[in-house]
Amino acid sequence: MSGPTPNPGPAATPLLTADACAARLGVSRGLIYAALAAGTLPGYRLGRPGRRGSWRVAARDLDAWVHSLRTAAPPLTTPTAPPARPAGGFKHLRL
Repeated sequence: MSGPTPNPGPAATPLLTADACAARLGVSRGLIYAALAAGTLPGYRLGRPGRRGSWRVAARDLDAWVHSLRTAAPPLTTPTAPPARPAGGFKHLRL
């Protein structure tokens, strides 16, 4: 009889620095810090309380965050001709 699979925890997955996250995604380090500060990207703050510390992000959390940002592709449309100009031209212009 097998029980529920235990959560592997952060030690089972590699922890990445903000620089490594940015390099992996091809974005700025500031974007990673902004997502961490906003709480949209889960991370671990290492260091003593009240101090600056450093952030670490689990690789699986980074992948899940990127996946959550995915949007649907816009529908393909056929190009249409631009609307025709009025027959009388532009009445507000004097030529």
